[in-house]
Amino acid sequence: MNFLLACLVLAFVVSWLFHFHVLS
Repeated sequence: MNFLLACLVLAFVVSWLFHFHVLS
């Protein structure tokens, strides 16, 4: 469960950074 949550957070952060990179 903890591992799954960590993966979810990591995926969210990566997608957010990618989106920020695309916008800027």
